[in-house]
Amino acid sequence: KNKNLMLVFGILLLLMIVNIINAGNTGTKPSQCGYQYTSMGNAARYAFDAGFDRNNAIIIVAVAWAESRGNINACLYNPGSNSWDRGILQINNYYHSEVTDKQAFDPKQAFIEAKRISKGSNFKEWYGYIYGTYKNYLSQSTNAVDRVLKCKDQCSLGQTRCSLWNIKQTCILSNGCYVWGGDISCTNGCAYGQCVNSCTP
Repeated sequence: KNKNLMLVFGILLLLMIVNIINAGNTGTKPSQCGYQYTSMGNAARYAFDAGFDRNNAIIIVAVAWAESRGNINACLYNPGSNSWDRGILQINNYYHSEVTDKQAFDPKQAFIEAKRISKGSNFKEWYGYIYGTYKNYLSQSTNAVDRVLKCKDQCSLGQTRCSLWNIKQTCILSNGCYVWGGDISCTNGCAYGQCVNSCTP
């Protein structure tokens, strides 16, 4: 029995030390903090891509606007836990230390993590939901979600193509729909979705 008690005590002590170390790390301001905004339409697409159904996509997008107004680099310091809320969905780096800064500040990944955290429908970890401020954005988020449902995507994200003989286009996300854009002029022409390098004799 004494050995078991000592083992339990040792485990608890180790956990306390780990928590203290993590608390110290989470207090460091993330380097990504700043201001970069995405559209509500794009957020709606991220929500669908993450696996939210229509009704819960409407809610999580509204929650995102209540939390960050769509700022994908938003940061908020919490002195009580010496931690930071990060990104468009303000995912805390102490209570959700499993979510890296890279994921939290990438809106597509942030919605994937939000789907996991919420299990698709439980949003009680977000103050914007708890205090009801997300309701101020429900009308806008509903319009954004329904607009995305009507999207006629032209391509898949990451695809490239040649437009005319010297223009390279990339599939981009624009207001929730995947469209051709990001035109790049190719000096030596375009082939198979890539600019042609100059030939050396």
